[in-house]
Amino acid sequence: MKRLTYIIALCLISGLASAQDYEAILSQIESNNASLKALRQEVEADKLDARTGLTPDDPELELGYLWETKDPEGGYRIDIGVSQSFDFPTAYIWRKRISDGECGAAELRYEIGRKTILREAEQLCINLSYCNALAAELEKCLLNAETIEEVYSDKFERGSAGLLELNEARFKLLASRKALSANEVERKSLLSELCRLNGGEEITFEICGFEEEMMPGQFEDWFDYAVNGNTELRSLEIEREVAENEKKLAVAEWLPKFTVGYTSERVANSTLEGIGGGISIPLWANRGKVRAAKARQAALEAKAQDEYLKFRASLRQTWDKAEQLQILAYDYKRTLGELNNSQLLLEALNAGEIDLETYVVGTELWLDEVQEVLATERDYKLLLSELRYFTR
Repeated sequence: MKRLTYIIALCLISGLASAQDYEAILSQIESNNASLKALRQEVEADKLDARTGLTPDDPELELGYLWETKDPEGGYRIDIGVSQSFDFPTAYIWRKRISDGECGAAELRYEIGRKTILREAEQLCINLSYCNALAAELEKCLLNAETIEEVYSDKFERGSAGLLELNEARFKLLASRKALSANEVERKSLLSELCRLNGGEEITFEICGFEEEMMPGQFEDWFDYAVNGNTELRSLEIEREVAENEKKLAVAEWLPKFTVGYTSERVANSTLEGIGGGISIPLWANRGKVRAAKARQAALEAKAQDEYLKFRASLRQTWDKAEQLQILAYDYKRTLGELNNSQLLLEALNAGEIDLETYVVGTELWLDEVQEVLATERDYKLLLSELRYFTR
């Protein structure tokens, strides 16, 4: 309760000026998150693997020693050969481009993982801001309920209030404590998830409520920017480029391969030396590779087009929902600020203008409206977080 009281006091002092200041927390999580550390190591391993196989095949060394088997006094022969094989030069060009594309795709996998973690963390922060703001309202209700219970207990002892009124005050106090406790359980659960994302290190989260935040301009302008920054679409584009280079590599592998080397033959009192070369003409080994590469490229182009259309439709839906919630949240907040029924109900009860039952019903309706406003603001912020995912 002391910690909760501190949170509420901080909310009242600071207002909503720093409500969405999550960047320090997100930066901390990006540095400490265990999944991102593991993903970075995995990406580095994939990049090292992608850079293998770019050099020519290993050189070959052959040694031979032959001796006379029928004549014990016969001679011997020593054969030495060193050779190196090469693919056609264009094959190395396409392999290098494929390697660069695979390294780029690995980096994008890390970026996708990083953005996913940060989106999850930001949404936890938004829900925690909601819980902290709701706790401030529930604490006010609890303080009022405690005051009213004390007043009616005193009235009951003096005989000016009946048992039904006292029980109603006690039930209101019990309900207020239960609501505050349930909210605190949810707050601690969210904070535990945030700490998990932070590599198990504790995070102090005192941000309360939501500040006003406008939609980022017009959809078409924002969408063009989002497309350029979308890692999923860029990843598909890299896959398409890799498939194009694989097709070109498959064509290049139909070109001849070459072998050059040094040969030496040594016999008694004589040595023969020279150079040798060879050519390998692929006739069967690469059969079907070009057709397979073309089919894979066509499939990726179709997939990229389909993902683009789904991406646009999904963002349009999120954008429209966010616009509607922005208007609704503004109207709710303005209307609630003008009414301020909570204080009016308490004053009316103290003045004897309404009875306790009317006060309880009125405060419950007021709390429902406050929760509705906070929930609408929270949902709006969650949708903005979804939109920020594509431009982070």
